[in-house]
Amino acid sequence: MSLGAQVAMSAVIGGTAEKLGGGKFANGAVTGAFVMMLNHLQTQRQMGVPEMELNEKQRLQLQARIKQANLLSRNRWANYDPLTMDNRNPWSVDMTIEGVEPGRKYYSQNMEIWIGNENLLADITYLPNNVGNIVDFIRMPGTDFTSQRIWFENQSMRGNVLEIRFYKTEDLIKYDIFIRAKDTK
Repeated sequence: MSLGAQVAMSAVIGGTAEKLGGGKFANGAVTGAFVMMLNHLQTQRQMGVPEMELNEKQRLQLQARIKQANLLSRNRWANYDPLTMDNRNPWSVDMTIEGVEPGRKYYSQNMEIWIGNENLLADITYLPNNVGNIVDFIRMPGTDFTSQRIWFENQSMRGNVLEIRFYKTEDLIKYDIFIRAKDTK
């Protein structure tokens, strides 16, 4: 289906949904068309930059930084006080590794992710940027573990620096238990 046909179809669907909801068809049509175009442009932008595979030295550097972030995040959760909703342990890790270019996507398959007494296999997407590769938060998927993904983020910049995709849902659950220090209670 051509891009024009996709935009038209999205406009019709958006307009119909808006009308059924009591609004104006035109408003929904414009919104539907814009959403489709923005999604299309975002996909094109992401697909326009070829992914590059991390070499062995870069893999080892990234593994060390992931391990450091895991331990710091785990320590923060271990000291979390649900009554005050506070823990006095903010953390951050610089995820910059040698030889990568900001703005490119890098990947590594079958990377071992350390969680104490075991390693879990996962695929990694690394997204170095120009602003800084400081990670201070590990975003878990909430209660829906079917995506098998987690993101290492910088909360102040609202940006992902690293995405980890586990092969098995059980591994993501093991990671969640480790990172939130649930195995120590």
